[in-house]
Amino acid sequence: MRRLVTASLAIIVAIAAGTVFISSSAASPQATSIVGCNPVALVPIRGSGENKESAYSYSPAAKDKSWEGGTLRRLLKQFYNDNPDLAHVPIVEVPGPDDYPAVPVENQKEMGAFKLADSPVYQSSQKGVKAALDAMLSFKVANNPTSCKPTQFILIGYSQGAMVAREAAKTMPDWVSSVFLYGDPWQKPDADGTNGTGKGGNGVFRAHYPTWNKAKDSYYTASGFDRRSLCHQNDVICGVGVKSGWDAGNGNIEQHLNYFKDPEEASAESAALAAAVKEAINDGGTVTDPTVPRSDVSIVIDTTGSMGSYINNAKYNAALIAQRVIEQDNGSKVSLVEYRDHGDAFVARTIVNPTSDISSFTAGVNSLYATGGGDTPEAVYSGIVESITSFESSTVRRSMIVIGDAPPHDPEPVTGYTRDQIGRYLSGTETVPPKSLDASLRAATSGTEPEAEDPARAQPVTPPTATVSSPAREAALSPALALTSEFDPAIGVSLYTLSADSSLTAMLEPLSQASGGQVFDISDASKVGDAIISAIDDAASAPVAVLGIPDFAMTGSEVTISGAASTGASKLAYEFDFDGDGSFEVSSATGIVTHTFLSPGIIQVKLRITDIDGRTSTVSAPVEVVADESVLNEESSPTTGSESGSAGSSGFGSLTGGSFGP
Repeated sequence: MRRLVTASLAIIVAIAAGTVFISSSAASPQATSIVGCNPVALVPIRGSGENKESAYSYSPAAKDKSWEGGTLRRLLKQFYNDNPDLAHVPIVEVPGPDDYPAVPVENQKEMGAFKLADSPVYQSSQKGVKAALDAMLSFKVANNPTSCKPTQFILIGYSQGAMVAREAAKTMPDWVSSVFLYGDPWQKPDADGTNGTGKGGNGVFRAHYPTWNKAKDSYYTASGFDRRSLCHQNDVICGVGVKSGWDAGNGNIEQHLNYFKDPEEASAESAALAAAVKEAINDGGTVTDPTVPRSDVSIVIDTTGSMGSYINNAKYNAALIAQRVIEQDNGSKVSLVEYRDHGDAFVARTIVNPTSDISSFTAGVNSLYATGGGDTPEAVYSGIVESITSFESSTVRRSMIVIGDAPPHDPEPVTGYTRDQIGRYLSGTETVPPKSLDASLRAATSGTEPEAEDPARAQPVTPPTATVSSPAREAALSPALALTSEFDPAIGVSLYTLSADSSLTAMLEPLSQASGGQVFDISDASKVGDAIISAIDDAASAPVAVLGIPDFAMTGSEVTISGAASTGASKLAYEFDFDGDGSFEVSSATGIVTHTFLSPGIIQVKLRITDIDGRTSTVSAPVEVVADESVLNEESSPTTGSESGSAGSSGFGSLTGGSFGP
C-alpha cells in the first residue's frame, strides 16, 4: 500500500486578526463551476509512440491541447461534446518528449529486457510519473486562488500512459480523485474497477515480469481515489492469458488500437468520466485556507490557587479560541480540561467533551475558578494525559493549549509520569492507558459536572464578537529538542504552552517544539490574550511535511518521490535524505524528485522542509527496495492458470512486427 506520512503538526486554527472568511459552498447538482476555483482537472497521459498532435480546442477552458495523444483525443472529444455543462473543466498536459518520452514499443528490446529496469517502455513510464506530478503541481500553483480548495485531478492513462497514471496516483493519492485506465499493461484479471470483454486477462507487463505483480497489484487496494479500467477482448497489451478468451500467439494489436472508435463505447466512457468529474466538483468549493484541514483543539488550564491572577484572562481567551475554531469550520471541535494537584479534590478532569457548540463550551469555561494546589509543582502531566484521552479520534489534526503558572512534578507522584513518557504520548509512539485502567490514579471524571465548592467564584465570561488584534509573531525559539522519537501527526498531538513560569517553560518547551508547537510567555496576566493570538497565528502558518513515496522500489530503476503535498504559509525549500544517514543529499525547489536505489533493503527516506522564517518540519518513512530479479527462470514455465503468464508463452513475444505505437 502507498505510504503517505505527515509531520510537525501545528494547532491548525487558520485565523488572522481582521480576516474575512468565505464560507464553503458546494456545486449544484448541475455541477456549476465555482467562480475562480478549479475543483477538478483532467490529466490525459498518452500511450507508447503517441507524441504531439496538432493543437485542438475542446472548450475555452481546454483549448490548444496537443500532448494527449490520438487515442485519448477521441475520448476527450466525446466527453466535451456530451457534457457542455462541463466546458469549464480544464485539461493538464503531460509534455514530451524530454519530460515524458512515451517511447514506442520495440518487441526485440522488450523481449530482451529480462529485468524490469532494462525495459525501455518501463523506464519511459517512470519518467512520465515525475512529468505528470510536475504538471499537476504547476497547475495548482498557477490556477487556484488561496480561497479555493486544492484541485483534485482525474488521471486518464492509455497503454504506457496507464502505467504512468497508476504510479502517479499511488505516489500522490491526496491529489487524485479518480484514475481511468485503458489497455493497461499491468492489468490484474478481474481486479477492482476492471471492465470490458478483456477484463479477465493479464497485462503484458504483469505476464512478462511476474516477480513484480505484488508491487503493482497494490494499486487496486490503494486508498484515496476511485478506479476504472477498460480492456478489449484479445487486446494484446491488457488481455494476455486464457481468461480473456485466447492463448499465446492469438492476440490482436488492432484491439489495442481501437479504443473509443465504437460510438457506444465512447459514450459509455464519456458518461463515466462525467460522473467522476461532477463528484469531484461537488466536493470542491471555497475555504478559508486550502492548507488547513479540520482540527480538534483541547484547552488545558491550571486552576490551582496560584492561578488566581490569570484565571479570568485564561477563561476569557479560552472561550475566544473556541469561538474562532468553531466558526472557521463547523466540523472542528474544542474541548476543555482543568488540572490541579495530587491531594486536591481532583487531579485532572474533562469539563467539556469535544464539541462544536460554542454555548456548551462557554458554559464549561464559566464554571472554572482557582483554588487548591499548595506547593509549586502541579499535576501538569496528568492534565496533558487527560487532554490526550479527551480527543475523539486521530483522524484529524489534534492540538492542545496548556495554560499554567507552575512546573510539573517530574516524576509525578502516584502516576509516575515523566517528561519522556509524556513526549511519547504526544508523539503517538506510546498509547495512553484507557481511563478505565488508571482512573484511580488520575482521578479523572471526564464529562461530569465540575465541583462547586464556591460557585460565586466562578465568574462568567462572555466571548466577544470583536476581533482581537494579533501582535507580531514572537522571535524564533531554539531548535526543537528530540526526545524519544519523531512526531507522527497521524496519531500525535501538538502541544502549545502558555507559560507564566520559567520552570514550566523549561520543562514543556522541549515537548512543545518536538510536537511542532511552541511556548509563549504570559508572566503578565494581561498578556494572556496576546499570547494566545500569537500561538494561533504562528501555528496556522507552520510548515507541515508530507512525504509521498512508492510502496516498492527496485534496484537500478528510477522512482519518483514527492514532498509537494507539504503545506506552509510561505515558499518552502525541500531536502531529501535517501540513505537514512541523517544527511540531506538532494534539494528541490518543487518538492518532486527522482532517485535510483542501488542496494536492496528497508531504506528510511527522510524529507525536511523549511519556510522563509527558518521553521522546519521533518518526516520520514521506510521504502522497501527489492533486487530487480531476472525473469529468465520464468521463461521455461508454461502458462499455469487464470492469473499467471510467462515471458515465453505470452506477452511481448506474441506481438507481430518490429515495433508499434501505443
